[in-house]
Amino acid sequence: MDSFYYSTKSRFEPDLLPVPIKKRAFKSIQVPAITFILWVLMSPSALAQLGVYSFTGAGTCPNQNPAVTAQPLNATFSNYSNSNTTCIVATDVFQTNGVNNSNTLDLTKYNQFSITPNANYVLNLTSITFTELTDENASGGTTWSLRSSIDNYATDIATGSATTTSQTVTATLPSSSFTNTGSVTFRLYIINAKTPNTNWINDDVTLNGSVVLLPANPGNPTSNSPQCSNPGVTLTSNGTAPGGETWYWQSSATGTSTSNSGSTYTVSTSGTYYIRSQDNTTLAWSNGAGSITVTVTPTVGTPVFALGGTSSRCQGAGTVTYTATATNNTGITYSLDAASITGGNTINSSTGDVTFLAGWSGTSIITASATGCTGPTTATHSVTITPTTGTPVFTMGATSTRCQGAGIVTYTATATNTTGITYSLNAASITGGNTINSSTGDVTYAAGWNGTSIITASAAGCNGPKTATHTVTITPTVGTPVFTLGATSTRCQGAGTVTYAATATNNTGITYSLDAASITGGNTINSSTGDVTFLAGWSGTSIITASATGCNGPKTATHTVTIINTIGAPVFTLGATSTRCLGAGTVSYTATATGATGISYVLDAASIGGGNSINAATGVLTYVAGWS
Repeated sequence: MDSFYYSTKSRFEPDLLPVPIKKRAFKSIQVPAITFILWVLMSPSALAQLGVYSFTGAGTCPNQNPAVTAQPLNATFSNYSNSNTTCIVATDVFQTNGVNNSNTLDLTKYNQFSITPNANYVLNLTSITFTELTDENASGGTTWSLRSSIDNYATDIATGSATTTSQTVTATLPSSSFTNTGSVTFRLYIINAKTPNTNWINDDVTLNGSVVLLPANPGNPTSNSPQCSNPGVTLTSNGTAPGGETWYWQSSATGTSTSNSGSTYTVSTSGTYYIRSQDNTTLAWSNGAGSITVTVTPTVGTPVFALGGTSSRCQGAGTVTYTATATNNTGITYSLDAASITGGNTINSSTGDVTFLAGWSGTSIITASATGCTGPTTATHSVTITPTTGTPVFTMGATSTRCQGAGIVTYTATATNTTGITYSLNAASITGGNTINSSTGDVTYAAGWNGTSIITASAAGCNGPKTATHTVTITPTVGTPVFTLGATSTRCQGAGTVTYAATATNNTGITYSLDAASITGGNTINSSTGDVTFLAGWSGTSIITASATGCNGPKTATHTVTIINTIGAPVFTLGATSTRCLGAGTVSYTATATGATGISYVLDAASIGGGNSINAATGVLTYVAGWS
């Protein structure tokens, strides 16, 4: 090794030619590696050496011999080359400088080679062996890195130190990335060289593995498509796999699943399915695949009505459409429950149009039946047909009366099939100060209100609202009777009939009665007319009472009658006759009379003619002197 490094050092001088000792020395360090490779080839599981870059020959730039010593069967190696570094003339090795002296990887400076399999072949690569050294050591150490195009040079396959001591490295290639692969490029990088002018030497770069013939593509399978998802579509392989190969069903053209290798394969979804062949020994997959596109008809869905599961409608003739949808259906038909059919209603089985009779109420059930895979599936829609709301009927009937006065009266009404009744009061009544509770029908009357109030009940519900009215007549308060003759009168004693009639505002009738004393005295009264029949001998006081019926009544009034006794014949105090002496003078001729209300006196005409006179009030007669 010392003689090797001596010779390589002298070789690095640009004006000196390489000396033969280098070749002998360098090849001497390959012996152990070659011996190792031969041992590996002799092991039962070993794979062949695919190619070696030995760079044999007198040094030139570009490198004198950048090709592999021999191309393998069914694959091609590229020339070994460098990028963004400088070729240095050297015999039997690949030498560059201008290398990366940074302590981080420079992806632009590298040595590389590629291998590409022929059509219908793939690569199974196991390891790379190479010899490398530098001509000077760097403080902190120089390292190398091996990467590949498999992951676009993103990660290291292997790394190691690069020193002035030659070393032969074997880097194992992970089978997960380098089995059954296509074209691959490998790159060797150097990091943290002492200076850019440090020389880096590569030699005997060897790639180990095999080139594998791909199995032939299976023929396109057949199927019983289309089918429902249950039981699914059955795929059948077109022939059988050749000896040493197995056909596997795949979900993609490049799939590598080994789960299904039967001659048939059942699928439950539409799409394109593939069948590929795998070599049982090399595990290589066919480059292509047989394929077939199948249709799996999805399971028909349960119908869903546009109106949902339930709805309601008001009683009445009409047609309503109850449509439904269902995924993956081939058709939907509609039917109506037996009771509804019996009731005279009909349905269009194609459209779901239901024609209702005018008098039908209750429940109708529409069934939608969807045909399709694994069908039919059914769903129902229940319709509640609400009867027509009835016209309100007031508990108190259509009319009523009440007496004028403040108070609350409830005017309730009922209606069949109603969802609620509201009440209102006519405008005139509202203006008059009366109010109504719209929920209960309670009317609050003002004290002075009379006339007519109209309560309206409005019943909500199907085909409503329906209304009815209740008319209230508010009767004014009955007045106090007033007698035509006033409150009092008089009459002379004597048999006879006198009418004592009275009137009263807002009365519904007037009856008359006579005081008990008058009745006891034998007098009578007609209670309807007020006619009083007096006895001949009755005198004194009689009281007639008039009673007027009506709102807030009865009201009464009385009439007092004074019955005056019959007047008696006057009786002169001097008797019926008297005498006096002739001569002027005054004489009082007073008289009394029973029952009289007054007595007046008169003088005969002759006496008056004779010049005499009388005081009519007192009966004092004044005689003239000559009268006789």
